[in-house]
Amino acid sequence: MKRLNPATGEIFKKGDIREDGRMFLSYGICKGPKKDGFFSEHWVNPESFNNCNKAISKHKKQYSKTMMGTTIEILGGAKWRAREKQLPFDLDLEFIRTIVTETCPVFQFDFSWNNNKQEFNSPTLDRIIPELGYVKGNVRIISNLANSMKNSATFQQMHQFADWVKANVPNS
Repeated sequence: MKRLNPATGEIFKKGDIREDGRMFLSYGICKGPKKDGFFSEHWVNPESFNNCNKAISKHKKQYSKTMMGTTIEILGGAKWRAREKQLPFDLDLEFIRTIVTETCPVFQFDFSWNNNKQEFNSPTLDRIIPELGYVKGNVRIISNLANSMKNSATFQQMHQFADWVKANVPNS
């Protein structure tokens, strides 16, 4: 859980300033919550904040556009969603890297590894049976487009849509 900023009543955001003048940099989400149930917090002096912010931004822009950087982001996001939705979670980076591919298994187009921007061809983690959570054997990497379609429609609606496309869209 993220601690609330007493001044705003919202979770701490990057750049928030504490009473002692230190600035909030980030939460330590990847390690999970501490014994008190809260994530660790990184507070730095203003000069370090500016230096860290520049370095992190440069590194993230470069690293996030790689398969390795994106898989780390996918894992972190899944861990956070599992905690928020109180779903089982047993994934690790090694496992995610065994199931990731260069192309979407549904549409066969190449994935975009720029996780700074969610696009139709961005890789996403799909829970095959949603209520089983983020566990090995119940997840796969598919495109944002495929995952959005799967999450937005029932099985019957997807079939109905496919039948309509076949009957009404030329060259389909």
